Amino acid sequence: MPIEAGVIDLSDIVEIVDRQYSNEGDGIYESGCDFGQKGYVALDDIVSVVDNMYLEMIIEEYM
Repeated sequence: MPIEAGVIDLSDIVEIVDRQYSNEGDGIYESGCDFGQKGYVALDDIVSVVDNMYLEMIIEEYM
């Protein structure tokens, strides 16, 4: 799951780019890369990560 350390870095961007266009249940989907909890990873998820690169973040688990 990305952003485990609480700081967004290049490895988080690579992980989300690798999962771009993945959908829930397809084997490469990771809910931690789907910031909108839409059921798929899209460009807006990548933009969110790039916009917040190197910022410290509080990680919350959504159910």
